[in-house]
Amino acid sequence: KAAEGYKRAYELYPQLSYLEKVAKAYEKDKAQCARAEKAWRRFIRVCGDCDKRTSALRRVEAVSLKCASADGLSPKAPAAARARYLEGQRQSKAGKWKEAVVSLRTALDLWPKSPKILRALAQALERSGRITSAADIYQKALDQEPKATDRAAIEKLIISLRKQAKARQGHLTIETVPEGAIVYFNGALAAHGQTTPFKAPLAVGRHRVELRRKGYEIEHVVVLVEQDEHLRVREVERLA
Repeated sequence: KAAEGYKRAYELYPQLSYLEKVAKAYEKDKAQCARAEKAWRRFIRVCGDCDKRTSALRRVEAVSLKCASADGLSPKAPAAARARYLEGQRQSKAGKWKEAVVSLRTALDLWPKSPKILRALAQALERSGRITSAADIYQKALDQEPKATDRAAIEKLIISLRKQAKARQGHLTIETVPEGAIVYFNGALAAHGQTTPFKAPLAVGRHRVELRRKGYEIEHVVVLVEQDEHLRVREVERLA
């Protein structure tokens, strides 16, 4: 609360002292170390060559190390990535799995070299029912950490998730302009020779879709169907 108050004060009266107070306020809360690091970096940018620059740089280094020990991420991880990772962890603990997926995906975009973020994202995807994506992300985590001590357990989990995916269903809708394209799944004609607009339940997982219509080029689309999700694909076919 103190940090937010100082932030509002800085917005009204942009004085360097308020930025310093924001950073120090965040530092007092171990759960806010990522925000403290970000605040100190902002202080340094605004400070330029002021007399407090050297001490601020030392604070950034100290806070970065504190964050690394607190959340397990590399000290080199950007502050923004660490903040979104911690946000995702808080959302996961609260059972807000879909929100956690969004936060952790953002963290991963900012710091893709992190098996820890990948694992957290995989767990959030798994708990939100997106088991195909979860299996894929768990595999990426193992690829980045080939000597993981729990590798065998994670490999078994991946196999289990992929088996579960085969027994579950999602829903797929395909629309084309013009309508009347014949739909093929994984090289085989869709049931009853259905044409677009197409709507049907489909096994969870990735599927290769082909859309064919006389006088038009064949359209190739790869779709990822998740459990209980309604996936809509709109393809505009091109003239041959």
